[in-house]
Amino acid sequence: MGYGLALAGGGTRGAAHVGVLKALMEAGLRPDAVAGASAGGIVAGLFASGMSVSRMEQAVLHLEKHGGEYLDPDYSGLLAFMPQLLTGKGVNLSGLIKGDKLQDYFFQMTGRKHMDEAVFKLVIPAVDLISGNTICFTNSDQVREMEHVTWEWNGYL
Repeated sequence: MGYGLALAGGGTRGAAHVGVLKALMEAGLRPDAVAGASAGGIVAGLFASGMSVSRMEQAVLHLEKHGGEYLDPDYSGLLAFMPQLLTGKGVNLSGLIKGDKLQDYFFQMTGRKHMDEAVFKLVIPAVDLISGNTICFTNSDQVREMEHVTWEWNGYL
């Protein structure tokens, strides 16, 4: 019987997921599916691309030393955000970091693989900032039906 592994977000703490994957692989417990949000989504995507855990460890060490080089601030987004914040009008967050440089780094690492080339099922949940709906980036048809779901638990979203 197989299992799926869910990896949480947490910024740079997401690097700890690589250690978890290493321990699981050493124990012979490779997951059949992997999901991750935020930093966990990055690790899940790299792992599902077929990247070895040792290669992910190298990437973590590289980003620890050179991570600042991959940050590309969205100055126009910042400039548009400030007046909205100061006037109290509705805030439109398009992102403070463009992410192009980091995306290019991950493209290089994975050989520009697409999600449908993943070696097992992959799910990366996100939220559409405009509608508030859930979006699932996935290579599994069974998960696609979860898109546009509003999640609620005990009255909280």
